[in-house]
Amino acid sequence: MGCRPRRTRTSEANYTSYTARAHCCRLGDYWGLLADSIVEADDASVPALLKGAAFWREHGLMALLARLAERGARAETCLAVLRWAQGRRRKPNVHSSHYNKVISILAKTATHDLPFAVFEDMQKEGLEPDVFTYSALIHACIRAGNNAAALQVFGDMQKAGVEANAVTYSTLIHTCAKEGAHREALEVFRYMQKEAGVEANTVTYSAVIHACAKAGAQMEALQVFQDMQKAGVVATSFHWNTLIYACTEAGDFEKAVQMFEEMRMGRVDPDTFTYSTLISACTAAGAHEEALQLFEDARRARIDLDTVVYNTIINAHSRAGLHHEAVQMYEDMQKSGVEPDSLTTDLVLGSLWATGKYHVAICEALPLFATTMIQTSQTYHKGQTKNGLGERNLNLTNYKPMAKVGIPNPYDSV
Repeated sequence: MGCRPRRTRTSEANYTSYTARAHCCRLGDYWGLLADSIVEADDASVPALLKGAAFWREHGLMALLARLAERGARAETCLAVLRWAQGRRRKPNVHSSHYNKVISILAKTATHDLPFAVFEDMQKEGLEPDVFTYSALIHACIRAGNNAAALQVFGDMQKAGVEANAVTYSTLIHTCAKEGAHREALEVFRYMQKEAGVEANTVTYSAVIHACAKAGAQMEALQVFQDMQKAGVVATSFHWNTLIYACTEAGDFEKAVQMFEEMRMGRVDPDTFTYSTLISACTAAGAHEEALQLFEDARRARIDLDTVVYNTIINAHSRAGLHHEAVQMYEDMQKSGVEPDSLTTDLVLGSLWATGKYHVAICEALPLFATTMIQTSQTYHKGQTKNGLGERNLNLTNYKPMAKVGIPNPYDSV
């Protein structure tokens, strides 16, 4: 089938659309380039682009919707494309999968009104929603922060006699986790396995363990993890990290270390989150030596240590009275190329002052003071802090960079 424009199409818009279509056909990705044109065009030009679209069949509509989703098209644009296709005289055979695709795209927005509007259009067309439709609606409710509506959609799904799958149950369990309702998450999980007969996968187990860990239910999280291992589901670093986090939240430092050892015995490599969680737990438990050992293990394993880990170690040194070691760790942090933050500066200033290095502390405080001056100047130049005469309102009388760490300001008496 050729791509030459018909002679009867004389308008500039139609000629442009046919020229674009011929160009797209030559390049091989017609729907991708059409999606690019739709994303870049204004709302008034979209109908003209769609009017010249070739091969309007159900596979073409699905391809266009998929390309629009990949390119981050606005939700209203995707909805307009679907409704335009429905209103054509020679419309494609639109079925549930097209509506599901649009609902999935709209579910990524911050509101769940548009997905439900498409759902209503779908029902008006006489199309029956399936498990993917309801799963997308539940996801839309969660993205909008309306967890109650997500549970309501699940209830409607059961009333309609649509059987949920593992994705639906995982989404529901995640909803319960966000609400802090780990018992409800466990009930959904048990119902899924015993009543619905749906086999749990790694995503489902992750959602349940995360729900228990977030609620501080250490024993329940461990039990679900053991059930997962018995079912033959391979544990990933996410599962181990979640268990370690659950143990630290429950104050069970020894169990967290045990989980860490089992993780390494299972040949699962710890990551930055693993070491950060354990080092923080050791510091909170007063296990200074264990925290340092974990830090050295992480460096030998070439784990990317971030600012949080360094701050934790510096804080551990400071709490143990090892101020020289805290300053040394700060120097190692700079050599490693890790950017310090305001908390790092506060901790190091406190250690420098405690060791009697007053001049060094002042020199370290000067960059922070300069940064504050620059930020204030930038705010002024943006017109955010001007008085009636156009002068800068700089009030530095209360600026005390060392007050945060409880050390005296030597300029108070000046």
